[in-house]
Amino acid sequence: EVMGTTLTYKFALQEDGYYAAVNDESKLINKVSADTLSGFIGLELTDFYSSWISLNSIDDISHFKVSAEGTVYDFAIAANEDEDAEDSYVITANGESIDCSSFQNLYQYFISLACTDYTVDNVTASADITVDFDFHDGSVSSIKFFKSGETRYQYSVDGIHMGKTTSASMNKFIKYLKQVAAGETISNIS
Repeated sequence: EVMGTTLTYKFALQEDGYYAAVNDESKLINKVSADTLSGFIGLELTDFYSSWISLNSIDDISHFKVSAEGTVYDFAIAANEDEDAEDSYVITANGESIDCSSFQNLYQYFISLACTDYTVDNVTASADITVDFDFHDGSVSSIKFFKSGETRYQYSVDGIHMGKTTSASMNKFIKYLKQVAAGETISNIS
């Protein structure tokens, strides 16, 4: 099922080693090689999941807000109107101008965070880290991270629990977040 449309496919092995294949809307029977199916048949549901936690383009957001350790870091992002400027964006952190390149490095680190485990636990505690996106079109999105043992954070996207990421990567994110918000210049984040 994709976006509300469901198709059921049926495959039947033929004497020549190929498969006959049809779906609910087929008018013809397709011939499919076994090699083609081997990369598809036997996959688990999680094999279709994206490992990226966030896929929000910096061009689409006006505010990137992070709440962590009792502090809110509010980064405002605006296109730079000066065509001759080196930076594409004007970035402020809680109202103070900050280095655009450092923020872009921080943001790139955040959007490169990956899910390492698709299992989810029943979470009743409040989030340890919350990341809110305000989009130029007026919509909002929220990613919440919940401590899940010593080595993991479980995360939810707009209230739907998706999986877990490592504590080490989240600890690095918080470290870089504090540095950028304090006006430090950072590069080569990994």
